[in-house]
Amino acid sequence: MNNKSEEYIKIKIAIALRVLHYRNKGKYKGITDSKEHINSYEKIALNSSSDLRKATVTSAFDGRTRSAMTTVILIIESIGYTLS
Repeated sequence: MNNKSEEYIKIKIAIALRVLHYRNKGKYKGITDSKEHINSYEKIALNSSSDLRKATVTSAFDGRTRSAMTTVILIIESIGYTLS
């Protein structure tokens, strides 16, 4: 795969993750006592079923590095969405 295609993929993944994160924040807008809502990259990393680092989550959302599909799936599931 050439570099341009990889860049497009990284950017598309970053945009999709940001949209999901924004929608998730919107669901809990105004609710301050809920401990389950995920509103930061650190909470996404802590909520994952695996050992994700905050830096890994941040780089996936920024589109700086090429994230593995398993990492993207873990991030999506820790936000509260499924792939179905």
